[in-house]
Amino acid sequence: IVLPPNSPAGHKNSLLEDLKEGFKFISNSKLVFMILIIIGIVHVFFGSLAVAMPFLAKSLAGNGIRNLAYFETAMGAGMILGAVLIGQMKLKSVNSRPLLVAIITIGFCFTLLGFTKSNGIIISLPYILVILFIGMAVAVASVYWRSILQAQVPNNMAGRVFSVATIIADVSLPVSFGMFGIILNYFSLEGVMISCGLSLIIISCLLIIKYNGRGRLDA
Repeated sequence: IVLPPNSPAGHKNSLLEDLKEGFKFISNSKLVFMILIIIGIVHVFFGSLAVAMPFLAKSLAGNGIRNLAYFETAMGAGMILGAVLIGQMKLKSVNSRPLLVAIITIGFCFTLLGFTKSNGIIISLPYILVILFIGMAVAVASVYWRSILQAQVPNNMAGRVFSVATIIADVSLPVSFGMFGIILNYFSLEGVMISCGLSLIIISCLLIIKYNGRGRLDA
């Protein structure tokens, strides 16, 4: 990130004017708008896993609390591993396709969790491995969407755009918790996981087709 030199203090916009300028910039940039939409979608579906994991852990063989601890550990370990792996890569450019591929991977893992549960597998190891891969994919997606925004958004707009991104993430997660908490009262865990996974895959594939990997940026 290249920071501009300090400039003399000038006229400061009001908060309302700053918000208007930020939303105007977002609406005029298709790639930035797409990334913000993706942030909201992924957080909504990721919330389904957070709600489902305690129920999944309890339904498997062994101690439910211990199973949940394994799941949480696998998620954290996957995020660390994914961050380390992508940190070792020498990327000459950043584009939206790897981000969408990472989200497709998350969707595939969600679907795999659902099918594994629906086939009556009650040992925890397969679920732990799948959740590990979800954590890795989440780390990759997180690095890519932040990198794209940093490269695409000018310095004078960065604070406003990243504030919007943070608001979207912070609002969509609790909404997701409440929504899927209700949904799981009426539908099976495996059905919800499969539906969420297929939805992520379909949405990501449609975005790949629509944007055709555009948004290639010099790193």
